[in-house]
Amino acid sequence: MKELTKNFRLLRPLLRGLPIIAVCFLGAVNIASRYLKYATPKYESAAKIRLADNNEGPTSTMLYKDFDIFTNKNKIGAEIEVIQSSRIINRALDSLKFDIQTFRIGKMSTSELYDECPFIVNYDSLRDEWREKMIGLNIISNDSIKLSLGPGKDIRTVFGDTIHFEGSELIITKNKDLLEQKPYLKLVDQYQFKVRERDKLVKEVAGGLDIISIDKDIAILRVGYESEVPQKTADMVNRLCRAYIEDYEEDKYKATDVTVHFLEEQLAEIGQRLKDSEEEIETYRNVNDIINVRQETETDLRQISQMRIQLANLKMNLAAIDSLNNYIDIGKSNFLELAPTFEAFNDLLSTEMVKNLKNLQAERKELLTIYTPEDEKVKLVNEKINDISNYLIESIKNTRNNLAIKYNQIDETIKKAETAFIGLPTREKDLTILERNFMLNQKIYNFLHEKRTEAEIARAASVSFHRIISYGEVPSKPVSPNKTLIMFVTGILGLGFGVAAILVVHSMKAKVNDTLTIEKNSDIPIAIEIPKFIKASTIEKGFQQLGIKLELKGFFRPGNIVCVSSFTAPEGRSFFVKHLAKSLQKRGFNVVKVDAYDTHFDRDEQRLVFQHLNANTIKIIDNVSLDDDNYSLMLMSAADINLFMLDSRVTPAKRINEFNLLHDEYTLPNTFFGLNRADYNPSIIKLIVRKISRLGRRYYLPLLRIIKNKKAAQA
Repeated sequence: MKELTKNFRLLRPLLRGLPIIAVCFLGAVNIASRYLKYATPKYESAAKIRLADNNEGPTSTMLYKDFDIFTNKNKIGAEIEVIQSSRIINRALDSLKFDIQTFRIGKMSTSELYDECPFIVNYDSLRDEWREKMIGLNIISNDSIKLSLGPGKDIRTVFGDTIHFEGSELIITKNKDLLEQKPYLKLVDQYQFKVRERDKLVKEVAGGLDIISIDKDIAILRVGYESEVPQKTADMVNRLCRAYIEDYEEDKYKATDVTVHFLEEQLAEIGQRLKDSEEEIETYRNVNDIINVRQETETDLRQISQMRIQLANLKMNLAAIDSLNNYIDIGKSNFLELAPTFEAFNDLLSTEMVKNLKNLQAERKELLTIYTPEDEKVKLVNEKINDISNYLIESIKNTRNNLAIKYNQIDETIKKAETAFIGLPTREKDLTILERNFMLNQKIYNFLHEKRTEAEIARAASVSFHRIISYGEVPSKPVSPNKTLIMFVTGILGLGFGVAAILVVHSMKAKVNDTLTIEKNSDIPIAIEIPKFIKASTIEKGFQQLGIKLELKGFFRPGNIVCVSSFTAPEGRSFFVKHLAKSLQKRGFNVVKVDAYDTHFDRDEQRLVFQHLNANTIKIIDNVSLDDDNYSLMLMSAADINLFMLDSRVTPAKRINEFNLLHDEYTLPNTFFGLNRADYNPSIIKLIVRKISRLGRRYYLPLLRIIKNKKAAQA
C-alpha cells in the first residue's frame, strides 16, 4: 500500500484538493446556469429545395440547350449565391414584417414580439434619419400612450392619432385582430420599436442564413436561418424559398417572352429571304429552260450513247456495203460467177432474188444443153438474169446511200446534243448556289419555327422546375446557446481551473511532501518516517515501532549522544524527542531527554559535557532550531548521531539543499534525515476549519471574555 501511495505521489495534491476542485466545478456550473438563464436564445428553422434538372421533364427540350439564356447547368454553388443574394432577400422581405422590430421591456430582459405585438406602427412618413433608432413606447392605458424619442423628448397621445415630430409622422394603433384572437396578451406595458433600413436588414438576414448542399452530387439545398424569434426563422426560410422560385419563374417568363419576340422577328426576315431565294431559282430555271439538271443531263448522255452505238453500227454496215460494192464492180463482167458475202446485205428480198438468180442460172445451163445461145428461150433467161443482176447492183448502191445519209444525220444529231453540255458546269454551279441559299434559308426558317413553338410552350408553362420538398417549421428548442455543451464545457473548465490552481499552489509551496523529494535532492540517508498520529491512543504504539527501527540502525548504543535538530520548531522535533524518550524508557533503555540548553560544549576537548548524567546513558538532545541559533551546529558536530527532522507539510523542499551545504561545510557526523508526518495529505477543508477555529480561540474568545468582564463590571 505504501509503494502504491508513492507511485501516485503526483495525484496526492489533487486528492487533497478535491474540495477545491469541487468548489471550482460547482462555481463554473453555477455561472453557466446563470448565463443560460439570462442569455438570449437563438432558434433555427430549415427548408429544402430540389433544384431543376435539365435532363428531366420539360426543361430537357432543345430550346434550353440551343440558346445560351437557357443553358443554366444549375451548379449548386451558383444557386446558393442566387438564393442568398440581396435581390432574393429583398423580394422575400417585401412580404414579411421584418422592417420593424418591436420589443417588450421586462425587469430582467427584453424580448422581441414580432407577430405577437399588440400594436401596429404606421411608419410610411418616417424620415431616414429616424430609422435604426430605438423609440420607446409606454402604453399607459387602453387608450393613452407615451412616445419617447430621446432624453426630454416625450410625446403623450392616444391610439390612432398622427404623431408629428421633426418632419416625420407616426401612427400607432391597436392590433385588434391579435387582441381578439389572444385576449390574454398584455397591452399596458413598456415597449420599444425600431424601423429598419432595408440595406442593413438585408445584410443582417444574409448573416443569419446558412445555405448548404445536402451532397455534392445531389441537387438539393438546405436553407436555414437563425433568429431570436422562432416564428421568424420559419417565415424567413419558407418565404425565401418561395421568392427564389417566383424569381426563377419570372426570369423564365421574361426570357421566353423575349425569345418569342426575337424568333418572330427573325422568322419574318428569314421568310422574306426564303421567298426571294425561291423566286431567284424560278427565274433562273425559266431563263435557262432547266427542269432538272441532273435528270436532263443523264437523259442527254444516254441518248448520245445510244446514237453513238447506232453510228458505230451504221459505220460497220457502210464498210460492208462499200466492200461488197467494190467486189461487184471488179467482177461485173463475170457477175454470175461472183460469190459475195451478204452480212451487210441480208434482207429477205435480196436473199429471194439471189435464189431466183441462181435458179435462172441453172435453168440457162440446162437450156444450153438443148438449145443454142441464140435460142429465144436462152435469151429470155439471160434477160431475166440481167434484170435481176442490175436490180441487185442498184439495190446495193441505194442501200449504201441510205446508210450514208443515216450516218451523217446521226453524226449531226450527236454533235448538236453535245452542244448542250457547253457551259453546263457554270449553270450547275449557279444553280447549286441558288439552291444552297434556298436550303440554308429553309433550314434556318424551320429551326426558328420549331424554337418559336418551344418558346411559346415554355412561356405558357407558368410553373417552376425547382421544388420545395420540405418547408421550415417553427422550432421549439434553441440551437444556441447549447445548454448541454455550455454546461459540459464550463464544468470541464471549472475542473481544469481547480486542478491548475492546486498544482500552481503546490508548486509554489514546494514542500518536502515525501521521501522521494528528499532522495532526489540529497544523498543523506533517511533514517525514519514518522506518520501523522491522528489519535492520541496510537502515539505510544507508533513510537515503539519507530524506536525499534532506530534501534536496529544502531542509534541507541550505550553512551551515544543522539542530536535531533530541525530548521524550525513546528517541524515536530520536540514532539518526536519527547515521545521517543518515553517509549525507550518504558522498554528499559537507559535513556534521557536533554534540552539543548542543559549541555555544555568543551571547546578544548571538542566534546559535550552533561552534568549529573552517567557516561553510559543514552542522551537524546532536543536541539535548538537552526534558524534561531548557530549553537545548534556545535551540538550537531559534537554528537555521535545526528537526526535532522523535516516536516512534509512545513519544510520547503529547497531547504534540503541548504542543509546539504551545511552538512558538507561543517562535516557533520553520522547524519540522517527524519521525515515527520510522512504520507500525510490532510483535507483542505479540515485545514480551513482548523485555521478558523484557531483564529477564533486566539482572537474571539479573549474578546468574548473582555465583553463579559465589562458587562459584569457594569452590573
